[in-house]
Formats: sequence, C-alpha cells, structure tokens
Amino acid sequence: MGASVSARADDLERNKKLDFSPRTTELLDDLIAFVQNFSAEYPREAKVPFDRPFQWRTKLTDMHFEKQADCNERFNFSESSITSKMKTAGGDPCILLSKVEDIMMRIKLRHYKKAFRDNTLHMVSVYDIQCWTFDSLGYVLKVAAAAGFASDEARACVEANPDPITNILGKGFATMGHGSALLATHERLQRERARTDANQSGEVEQLDDKFRLTLLLNSLDIKLLKSSVQTLGRQVRINPELIDRELELIKMYTGESRTVSCLAAAQYTEDYIFQNGCRAPPWQQTKGDICYISIKPFDAPEFIIVANIAGFFSIPGGSSCADHDSADESIVKHPTMIALIKTMSSYFDANIGKEEFSKGYQKRLMETVEEDSGKKGLARAQEKSDLRQRDPPPPKFPDKPLKTATLDPGVISPPHPSPTSTRPGGNKGKKVTTATSVDARKPATTSSRRKPPPTGDKSPVNGSSPYLDGGDIGREETPQPTMFSPPGQQLYNEDAFEALHRRIMAGGSLRGSLVFSRSRPRPGYEIDLDADEASGESSSDEEEEADVGEKEDLSEMPADYWDMQEMLKVLKSGNKSATLISLCAMRDFSLTSEACQMAVVELGGVTVLLNLLASGDRECTIGSLMVLKQLASSRAMRQRIVDLKGLPLMVSLMSNDDKAMAALAAETVSHIAWFTRARRIVRHYGGICKLVRLLEEEDENMNRAGAVGLWSCSISTKNKSAILNAGAIQLLGRHLKSEHQQLLIPVIGILQECASQKRFRALIRAEGMIPDIVSHLNSSNQELQRLACNAIFRCAEDEEVRQLVRKYDGIAPLTAIIPHASTVELLTAVTGAIWICARDDENTVLFRKNKAVDQLVALLTNQPEAVLVNIVGALSEFAKDADSRTIIRKAGGIVPLVQMLTGTNVMLLINVTLAVSRLGEDLDCITAIDKLDGIRFLWSLLKSQNELVKANSLKALCPLLENVKEAARMIRSFVGGLELVINLLKSDNIHVLSSVCKLITRIAIDEENLAVMTDHGVVPLLANLTSSDQDELRYRLAEAIARCCNWDQNRVTFGQCRAVSPLVTFLDSKDKHVQQATCVALYHLSRDGNNSIAMHQKDVVQRLLKLIGGGDVVLQDFAAGCIRNIRLLAVANEQSDMEKARLQRSSRKSSNGALVSAST
Repeated sequence: MGASVSARADDLERNKKLDFSPRTTELLDDLIAFVQNFSAEYPREAKVPFDRPFQWRTKLTDMHFEKQADCNERFNFSESSITSKMKTAGGDPCILLSKVEDIMMRIKLRHYKKAFRDNTLHMVSVYDIQCWTFDSLGYVLKVAAAAGFASDEARACVEANPDPITNILGKGFATMGHGSALLATHERLQRERARTDANQSGEVEQLDDKFRLTLLLNSLDIKLLKSSVQTLGRQVRINPELIDRELELIKMYTGESRTVSCLAAAQYTEDYIFQNGCRAPPWQQTKGDICYISIKPFDAPEFIIVANIAGFFSIPGGSSCADHDSADESIVKHPTMIALIKTMSSYFDANIGKEEFSKGYQKRLMETVEEDSGKKGLARAQEKSDLRQRDPPPPKFPDKPLKTATLDPGVISPPHPSPTSTRPGGNKGKKVTTATSVDARKPATTSSRRKPPPTGDKSPVNGSSPYLDGGDIGREETPQPTMFSPPGQQLYNEDAFEALHRRIMAGGSLRGSLVFSRSRPRPGYEIDLDADEASGESSSDEEEEADVGEKEDLSEMPADYWDMQEMLKVLKSGNKSATLISLCAMRDFSLTSEACQMAVVELGGVTVLLNLLASGDRECTIGSLMVLKQLASSRAMRQRIVDLKGLPLMVSLMSNDDKAMAALAAETVSHIAWFTRARRIVRHYGGICKLVRLLEEEDENMNRAGAVGLWSCSISTKNKSAILNAGAIQLLGRHLKSEHQQLLIPVIGILQECASQKRFRALIRAEGMIPDIVSHLNSSNQELQRLACNAIFRCAEDEEVRQLVRKYDGIAPLTAIIPHASTVELLTAVTGAIWICARDDENTVLFRKNKAVDQLVALLTNQPEAVLVNIVGALSEFAKDADSRTIIRKAGGIVPLVQMLTGTNVMLLINVTLAVSRLGEDLDCITAIDKLDGIRFLWSLLKSQNELVKANSLKALCPLLENVKEAARMIRSFVGGLELVINLLKSDNIHVLSSVCKLITRIAIDEENLAVMTDHGVVPLLANLTSSDQDELRYRLAEAIARCCNWDQNRVTFGQCRAVSPLVTFLDSKDKHVQQATCVALYHLSRDGNNSIAMHQKDVVQRLLKLIGGGDVVLQDFAAGCIRNIRLLAVANEQSDMEKARLQRSSRKSSNGALVSAST
C-alpha cells in the first residue's frame, strides 16, 4: 500500500490530484475491496488504532449516516458533528464527521438530484471526516458505496494522505523500505518480549498487533504492485525511435535473393520527418499514426504497415495512407512489426530463425560496420567525425605470416631486421620495402605537438606483433586477426588465454609480459615483409624528408602517450582475447597522467570502454570498469564519461547478480559522482536504492562499495533525502560497529555529509550512533578520526548530542588529537568539533581541565584561515568562563586575536570580534587590548558589510569604552566615528540595533559626546525604534533613551517625536530587564510636562503601581519617581487652576464695587 500509493507521490506534489488513468482507477478499486473486507477477515487487526488518523474533505453528510440501520448504536449526533461511540485507547472517536462551513451553491451532484429538483441556490454543508482504524475506514466506504460515490471517497482520502504508511505505523516507518520496516518491527517485538514480565503483557500484545498489521500491509503492497506491473505489461508504447530500431533490424533480413533473405524490401513511404520524429501527415498524427512502412514479401502482395501509438496493423499496398481509420477498434493491432509481418508472410515466418539466414545477416552486418565503424556502440556517433580524422582505416594484414625470431623466455622482442629493409636514418633515396617504415609511422603535418600516432594503411596494429611469453604461441607464424576475421581464427591458444583471464580477474600486471613498439621505431627495430606486400606503398622522397624532419616534434611526447594509443588500437580490433590483453596492459599505465588521458580522448577510448560495458561479456565489463575507475580521477574525464551517457550503464550494473561486477560498478560511480549533474543522473536512474541494497549484503567488499558510492552522492541535498527514504540509516548504524576501517571510513563519511540536515541528525541520535562515532576518535587512522570529528561537528549543533559526547567521554580524545594532527584537514575537523562542543558550559570545564585552551592558543599563528576560524570560534566559547579568559591572556592569545581584526575573512572576523567582546569582561584583558590599539581596529570594522561583524564589534566596544581611561576623548579623536555609530541605527538587523543602542548608552555618559550625537540626530532615530516588539532591542533602546535624556532638550525632542506613548507599552513585557530600563527612561522623560501628560493618557500610572509592588528596589525607585513627577505636574496644574479662579473672583468683586460706586 505504501509503495503503490507513494509511486504517485511526485504527481500529487505537483498537481495535488490523482490522474484518472485506468491504472489509478484499478488501484483505487483494489484499495476499496481490501478495506471493506478487512474487518471480516482480520477483526483483531481492524481495531488497531493508527498512529495518525486519515482525514479528508468528504462528500458524506449527516443524512447519509442517519440512513444506516445501526446509526443510533454506533454514533452520537450533534448539530455540527457526528462521533462514533467506539473510541481509541487515547480517547479519540474512531469516526469523526465535523462540519467545516456552509456554502451557497447550485446543486448539480447526482446524489442531490432527488432533494433539489430545481437549479436555484441552496445552502450546502461541507464536512471533514477522520478515521482511526481500518474498521472505521471500511464502514465509511460502505456508507459511501450506498450513496454511490465510494471511488470518489477513496480518491479524496489518498489525495489528502499521500503517505499512508506514516499515518498507519508512524514516522519511523516512513524512512524505511518495506523489508526494513518489517525487520525493525520484529526486532522491537522480540526485545519487548525478552524484557517484559507478565504484568506488562499488554504492551507486547500491542506490538504484536502492529507487527501483524505490517505483514498484512506488506502483502497488500505486493499484490497491488503485481497488479500494476500486469497492467503496464499490457500497454504498448510505440515511438519513432523504437520504430527506427526495429526497421533497421528488419532491413538486415532484406535482399534480392531468396536464399539468404526473408523479405524483398522494407522502407518508409515518406521521407519528410517532422520535428517530433513522426513521418505521418499532421491530420493523421492526431489519430495516433506515427509513420508508414512499405513491406514487399517474396510470397505475398506488397502491403503497408501503419505504425500507430496503439500498435501496428496493415493496409493493402498502393492504397492511400489516409483511407484507413486508426481509431477503429475492430482492427487487430500487433505489438511489433515482426509479429505483423509473420502473419502476412508465411515465408518470412518460416525462415526468420534459420541459421543460413543468420549467416547472411552477419555478412551484411560486417559490410555495414566496414562502411561506418562509428555507428556501432553507445554514444559512438558523437565522436564519429573526430575518429575519421584521427584514426587510420581498419588495418589490413598480409596474407603470409610475419617472420619472427627466436624469443627469450619471458621477454618479447621485435623480429630481426631484414637485409632489404630501410633503417631509420638510412639513405634517403632508397625505396621503402617494409610495410611499417619511418615514413609510415610519422604524421604528415607539424601544426600541433599533440598528435595521434599516425599509421600507414598497411601497417599492423601495433607496428610489431605482440605475443604472449612462454608456450609455443610466440614461435608460430600466425597472422594477426582483425575485427572482421572469421570466428574460428584466434591469435592466442586457450591455455594462454586462461592464464591472462586469471590475471585480469586478479588485477595482475601484464607490462612485464608484453612489449609494444613505440610509434617511432627504435634503432634496430624493423619489420621484414615481402616485396609484394610493400608494393602498395606510395612514399616519395619529399614525403620521407618531411617525415624525418618531424622526429623532434614526436620525441617531445612521452613514451606512455604512444604506448597508450597502441593499446587503444588493439582494443578496437574487436577480438575478445586482444581486448582483454589490452585492458590488462592499460591498467599498468599511469592512467591519471595527462599524457595517457590525452591519448585516450584523442582516439575515442572512452567510447570504446563504455561500449564494452554494454557488451554483456563479464571479463570485458570488469576490465573496462577497472580502467574507467582510474580514468575518472580526472575532472575532465568524469565529465566526458557523463556526456557520453556512460553513467546510466554503470548504475544498471550495480544491480547485477555478479557481486564483483556490482561492487566495481559502484566504486566507479563513486569516482564519477563528484559533480552535480553526475549525482543527479545517479538519483534519476535509481542508483541510490541500488547502492543502499549493496549495504544489505553480507559481503564486506560489497558493503564498502555501496558506502563509497553513497558517500559521493550524499553531497547533494536531494540525494540526502533519497538516502533517508531508502532506509539507509539503520544499515549505516549496523556497519558503524564494524572493525574494518575500509568500511568505516565511507560509512562515517556518509553520516557527516548527511548530518547537515536536522531530521538526519535526529535519526542518528535516535539510532544510538553517537557512542560509536565518539569511539572512533581513539582510532589510529587519522582519516577515520577526521571524519568522526566532522560528524560530531555537524551533529553537535543539537544540545543533546553535545551532552552525549560528554557522557561517552569524547572530550579527552578530541583534545588528544590536536598535537598529533599531521594534516590541515584533520586539524580543521577536530578544532571544529571542539568549537561546537564548547557551547555546553560543562564541556568547557572539561576542555579546560584537559589543557585544550593552551593548545588552541598555541595554534593561533601560522595556520590556514579554515583552521583559524574554528580555533577562534572555540576560544570565543571558552572566553565565557573567567578561568579560561585568564588562561588565554597568560598564554599570549590576546596579541594574535587583535591582529586578526585587520583581516578580510568574514567568518574569521565574526568569531574574532565575538571572542574579543567576551574577553572584554576581564579588566586585564581590556588593558592588553587597549595597548594593542584594539579599539581603533574594532571601530573600523563598523564599516563592514556583514551584519554579524558589526554587531559583535559593537558588543566588544562597550566594555572597552567603559573601562578604558579617557575613552571619551579617544572616541572624539576618531574622524567621523560618532556619525558612523549613529548611522547604524538605520540598520534592519535586530542584533546590530541592540548592540548600537548599548554602545550609545556607554558613549552618552560624556556630555560632549552626547552633544555631538544630538547634533547628528540620534534622538529621532532612537524614537523610530520604539515600535519594536523585540525584548532584546527594547532593553537596550530604553537604556539609550534614558541616557540621552541627560540633555534637557532631548526630553522635549523625544516627546515631539512621539516616542513616549510606545515606550509606555514596554512595561507590558515580562522581561525584568526591559521593565527596569523602561522605568528609568520614563522617569527622565516625565520631567517634561508634555511627556507626563502623554504618559498619563496611556494609563502609565496603573502599570507603574503594579511594578512598585515587586521586589526590585531599582525598579521601585524609578517607578515611584515617575509617578511623583506626574503627580507634581497635576498638583501644579490644580494650583494654577485655583489661582486663576481666585483672580477671576477678585476681578469680579472689584468690577462689582466699581458699579456700586458709580450708581451711588
């Protein structure tokens, strides 16, 4: 069920819907039948609750459940939901139908037709449904089947739950294959049975039920997959490329003679090819036609084959191709053209399998290969033009055997020279009488130094005949066989070939057994041929003179270059024995050298080697893989192999039954998959799963080959997910306990690559791999130590892993590796692991006891930046501890750290500024930093483009400016220094803003500096930040505002910038530091009357009264002071009002008195 449904996961991710293909419909029908019958067949397992319920948007409503006869017994009905009375162990109802919303719509659905016969708008309820067991799922599908839309419900359920195994068994089974899931469940069940007593048998029964349920799901999955395979097997998918290949095969059996041919003719009726590869007219392509082939049998009238996407059928010859109807279901369609021709021609059917016709096919095949040898093999067409320019035509050998001399045992020498032959450097005017001369061995031009070794048309493949040492073969006068030699002709006897075969399988060397002549013959090395054999040479004196003058250019090329080209020419001969010998001899060369690889590229050797992979011959395939594995050490060669589509061949070989071949193919893939495109191809062709299957084998070599391949592929993010989904975690954990270092190295390499993902780290921790990784820190193999350190570096990002490293005594081995690290890579890895582990305070104490701080300080000089980044990062973590700060200072670590402030490496600057900021908590360290002009260096880093560098620099400046004498004068001496700080208030980074506010608090202690900052507009910028909701910024911002209020005019400006009202809301924070700093700021702001009025309007008094009741004395003082200022303002206001009233009363009395006196 998991693989069958998950096979459509990609479509669900892209389209969110299942397609409506027959295969999908058949799958849904099988699932419905399984679920509906599950309760009757397996009543116990049907009641096992899922790990997570199946939930989807359903078409069912409360009316459908009310129609069931047992509705009152099964369900509780409410206005908005229906819940089943049966519940899980967790108390959840097994079925829950809940109303989501009510919508207005026109009812056109089939099951609503009787309820609403008009087409007006009606209110319709939308429901979601949850099912916790197979019993509840079966009941819901039963209700849906009664309503007539069971298939729609199943489709909606699968679309909403694309990973049913995760829902049923849990997330732990989602990362396993089915075999791994069964094994894991069975092992867990056995463990529980072993350690569980009789009182806890309930847990064992639950595990037993889950195991049985897993078995049933696995059985269903196999059944569904078999059904899908049968459905796919009945489908015929025809395309133009398939038709071209089959027609080329049929043409091999056509000819004029009935004695060696089965057909008279077979050819396309149309020559024009459209862009999609079809030859049929466009109006016929819409009906599925691809092309039309005219067939002329010997015993039947000519007819035309119509190639349609659904199959092949025939129409009479001479009729129009547009007269047929391809959509007619009565037409019998055949899967192949050969099957159709057999029904039309009895002569073709009777003779297609006879041996004499096969010989005619072989003859015509040889003729075709002679015309264009580049058409044979994988990707050969891509280099055909190059090979025609570089390669000589197929070698032609003399009718008579070569004259050979007596050979010494174990040494092969060229034949003795003939008195009539021409020696190199001989008389220029003599006629060339040998088939291989200096003329024939030299190129005709001097345009390039890198040239393939030229050969004459009649020269042997290697210039001299290579023989095997020992035996009688070297003394026989046997002609060299070519690619087109009769099958019975062989160069070597069977005994010698068996010996060579054993040597190639054992990886032995052949360089001592074979001697191949250079392209430029050595003095005294000549070949004696009869005069009639050399009569075809047309060399002239001018050509010979030109060739002789080119010897110096050829001599510049290494000897291996020419020898490798000779090997490749023998490799192309087509003879199996010669091919195996060439492969053995090629392995003795330095295939990683530029000369050998240049020779392989120029003669198309990669194409030949890839063709051997597809040959089907075990020895040739293994030999080719051995050579390709060495060649793949070059980046250019890796890309060439991928360009020639060789990687899919190697991936397919990894699943071969031959264990040696599968392991070698995996190793070769590991050498190639070091760039993105190669890793993507491996994943696309299923290479990840095949490599994981190699880990399941019992053979140690196959495990190592699979691990090496996965290590190369694990660099890609998508490949990491594929490795996880293939169930490799448990296998890697098993192999992590191995004693073989050759297997451990790639296994830990995979883990340290994949540990960059959080879910991978969680599984590594859950599988208990951390103790094993820590134990390998004590290994004597430094490569294994490096990978273990890298794995800890990645995994220790999680706090639990840092605790596990300490628990399993990993601190001491990490410290012990430092003085013995002989490579930069190991030193980088171990310092990185120490850095991450030092984030734990308890680990810091242990590192200090093991003298790790002293050792790291000693490494601060003369180290690469990659090492320094980790060392300084570790020291920054150690500097949190007062004792460690003292050790760093006494060990002389302050000087190199301050000097690093002038560097350009961003990661190093982030760590070194953080380290200096933490060292600034020690007064002695501050003095040392100040003497080294560290304040000026830190101030210059405020111009950095990296936000973390600026934030850490600001943090480091705060304690320095607070404790250095005459810091205020020093700040003013920096040209544009204060303006630079104020501009940082425009940053968007919360850490920069918090740090700059803290620095402004320190700078504003000096009134002159505060005046300068006020002139630069610090108050409006601080006021703009009061809308923040981050407590980290609020705390430092309130401090800065309070300090800036020491300048009387700034209090007024803050009020004018509307900073008071937002500041009052800071009191609602739960952070005590924010509350205290806010009270201080409000106290200073309340000294301005307008600010007090604004605070009172925001109900600040009630907030402050609550805070006064706390136990913080500082907070109580400033809160009370703020209330006092507000109250004084209110009293002054009341007194002012009373004075105004008294004056008004006195003025009225005086006016009344004046009126009385006037009247009298």
